[in-house]
Amino acid sequence: HIPLQSGDDEILKFMNRSYNTSLFFQKINKFRKDIPDIAITSDIMVGFPYEDEQSFNNTYKFLKKLEFTKIHIFPYSDREDCLANLLVNKVAPKIKKERSKRLLNLSKSLYYNFVKKYVGIKTVVLIEREVKDKRGKIYSQGITNNYIKVIIPGLTGKIGKLVKVQLNEAYPDYSIAEVLRQDVVSTPTTHLY
Repeated sequence: HIPLQSGDDEILKFMNRSYNTSLFFQKINKFRKDIPDIAITSDIMVGFPYEDEQSFNNTYKFLKKLEFTKIHIFPYSDREDCLANLLVNKVAPKIKKERSKRLLNLSKSLYYNFVKKYVGIKTVVLIEREVKDKRGKIYSQGITNNYIKVIIPGLTGKIGKLVKVQLNEAYPDYSIAEVLRQDVVSTPTTHLY
């Protein structure tokens, strides 16, 4: 998780950040080069004082370019001990809400694209829980080491265990997988084997 806060250099200056979008982009690319399957999430603040439509659009485009796995979006709000509280040109609550919604939709799309890249991949999943659906069918839910949520139909008795699977289908919030072997993996040295 690497907080960006804004994808607009002028807003980053107002926020008193020690980086700009160019440096941030270079760092993200280095992480991806060094760890190809890395899942990178970030924080974005919407509605910081002086954020106009152009600076918001710069942020939106930059987020698309970065292709984060997920984005945590939160609206700016004045805080008593914060220098930004003294800035003028506040963004209206209605605009903050609209921008938050646009970024939330982008985040969902980015996560879905991330999940789709791994369809057909063999990986290891940490089983977190078992769930019974409305029809009484049991399935396990878990997560890969790069934070893909996984559903495994028919698997039971493996909560807290690492299981080898193949990711077969992608959905906006998760992947459906099949177990390759029922035995438990003792050490998750990598998500591929």
